[in-house]
Amino acid sequence: MKEIKKIIAVLNDFETADAVLSKALILSKEQDALLEIIFVHEESFFKLPDFFRFKESPPEEIVDKEKIREEVADKIAALGAKEGCPVLVFIDDTADRVLLQTKDEKEAIIVMSYHEKIAKDLIKKSHLPVLIIKNNTIDDYEKIVVPVDFSPASKESIVLAKALFQTKEIELVHDYRALYMEGFMDSEGFAELGAAVELTDIEKKAAEDNFEALLQEMQCKGYFITEKTSPKEDLSDFIQRNGNDLAVIGSNNANKLFFDSVSFDLLETLLIDLLIYAPQPEKLETSLAQDMLIKKKEKLC
Repeated sequence: MKEIKKIIAVLNDFETADAVLSKALILSKEQDALLEIIFVHEESFFKLPDFFRFKESPPEEIVDKEKIREEVADKIAALGAKEGCPVLVFIDDTADRVLLQTKDEKEAIIVMSYHEKIAKDLIKKSHLPVLIIKNNTIDDYEKIVVPVDFSPASKESIVLAKALFQTKEIELVHDYRALYMEGFMDSEGFAELGAAVELTDIEKKAAEDNFEALLQEMQCKGYFITEKTSPKEDLSDFIQRNGNDLAVIGSNNANKLFFDSVSFDLLETLLIDLLIYAPQPEKLETSLAQDMLIKKKEKLC
């Protein structure tokens, strides 16, 4: 039976390390999972202080990896982690390094700070959920939002959020103009009904009914958005106003509402942390999230 067995914290600098390590450590303790740290020094984006480099005028790209390991170990120890946490250090190509290290992982979550290119590259290719830290605090999450449509994969994101954050408030939000209609989607995943055609009151009522049924099934509170701008603008504005500190978002074709373009727009515009998850529709019945929820229920029995 599957469960979360490893939390993989990815660092590119020490400026955001405390926030990433703190969130990774919280998840590690809550899931009783191993914490592993990957530090990748990106020469093209970041410049390490001189004391991280060899002293006798070596080539600039050479980095003192042992010094980095020591610094990371000190930071994670100060946050209360157990000794012996593995720390891997690499130079450049963060996404490729992480993908190679996690290619065989099936029960893990990646945690990293937001760097536009690195985050997008990793999210596009990773088969694991990726928690992107944008709000550099060490606090735990309290109010979590899951934007949804009515696809099976969208429900999967709700299940994952409930399994990971059982004691937290989880809310759903739906924009009624984004429909799960196979064969009627534009390039961003929205209903393609003609340039000047608006959804009818009947379609709006159907979406409202479906949303209410989903709220009851998942036992969550939720918000049905009926604003007049674009769905992705409405979602971003709503989430910012609603005081959420984490958004759980489906990506790729797994969720018809959140194609890459929409999920990446939210990734860029939201100021809060995001958990990006792209479950494979054909594997939903044996998914990580479903197995996690079953495991949690068994512990309560």
